[in-house]
Amino acid sequence: MKKSLNIQQKNHDVRSEVSNGKRRLVLIALSFMLIATGLLNDSFVNIAAG
Repeated sequence: MKKSLNIQQKNHDVRSEVSNGKRRLVLIALSFMLIATGLLNDSFVNIAAG
């Protein structure tokens, strides 16, 4: 009985870790996109001004 509970708990921990990892990846991807668009906007402004 206890063993099955432990296995279920471990599976739950792994699942929550995986979902946390996915959230982190999404946040990192979003921040990279924001940085990339910011850099592109800066270069376009420089080209337009230059």
